[in-house]
Amino acid sequence: MVLDASTGQLASESPALLHALEGRAFAASIKAEITQSMIEVNSGIHASADSLEAELREICASLCDAAAGQGLALSGGGAHPFRDWPQRDIFPDKRFVRLQGVYGYLVKQFTVFGQHVHVGVTSADDAIYLTHVFNCFVPHFVALTASSPFQRGVDTDFHSSRVNVISMFPLNGQLPDVRDWREFEAYFLRMQRTGLVRTMKDLYWDARPKPEFGTVELRACDMPLTVTHAADIAALCQTIARCYLDQRPRLNTALQHEICAVNRFQAAKSAWDATILDVESDRPVSLAESTASLIDRCLPYCDCRSAADRLQRLGRRVAARSTDADWIREIMGRNCDWAHLLIAQSARLLEPAEADG
Repeated sequence: MVLDASTGQLASESPALLHALEGRAFAASIKAEITQSMIEVNSGIHASADSLEAELREICASLCDAAAGQGLALSGGGAHPFRDWPQRDIFPDKRFVRLQGVYGYLVKQFTVFGQHVHVGVTSADDAIYLTHVFNCFVPHFVALTASSPFQRGVDTDFHSSRVNVISMFPLNGQLPDVRDWREFEAYFLRMQRTGLVRTMKDLYWDARPKPEFGTVELRACDMPLTVTHAADIAALCQTIARCYLDQRPRLNTALQHEICAVNRFQAAKSAWDATILDVESDRPVSLAESTASLIDRCLPYCDCRSAADRLQRLGRRVAARSTDADWIREIMGRNCDWAHLLIAQSARLLEPAEADG
């Protein structure tokens, strides 16, 4: 989020901020997003979450320094708690302007903030299998990163209200029940021929293959409040990929496609109090218990002590039934005003790992 540093309001200042970053280190890693109150931060390719976090800290420190010089601040969180979407300005980019023509007011509503994680794969068929795997765990990631309890100054009774904004788009959801890359390619080419999509970017799925990068991209997460938590989420993605590509359990992809919206809704609404339908067992399970079991299953696939520490830190969040949305509500429950909440939220971005546990 690009914020006015004194009021906490969204500021349509990404063009000025990008201009201020010109010539700075990591400037190429920082890009515009669809509205001018948003900034996209991109990392390089990493084999470990430790090096990923180190790079993100450097990028975000440089970005925050430039923002401070403009009277601005930066913050994580899945949605600005009192955003006024009609006042958002579209960034002057050809693709963004085209999307406004296609989706109208929804594009301004799209001023919400997420974390995307790319995991490299070695074959096209592995990419399809791993996309299905990540789809099974969308509710787990929604709960782990939920940080958008407020919309337009109102408590939504959701832990992640951002999910509902994404759900308004017709091409949201999940990969169809395709078995391999050949079937997916046929599906995508059909979508292109009908004019429904131009590129993979037009598919706002929770997870999608990215053939130009050789990755699978998980897109279901709210933006965490801290860089450390974002890196922990990336570590879990990496170990899930290792675990499932090694064990290759059979997935009921037809069932997953049928119940994905319900599972995602339950996670967004209730987080650790949610009950979801488990695809592997075909039975209702506690989302908290399922997430704890997933972490335990993946721990043997950590390649170093630090990675295991990250998964265990996520496990402690689950055991404590804690989310970033709870922290946001707690701050507001202290009779704070919105400005104090956003200032406190911004201050958390670069908190050390010890404070994030």
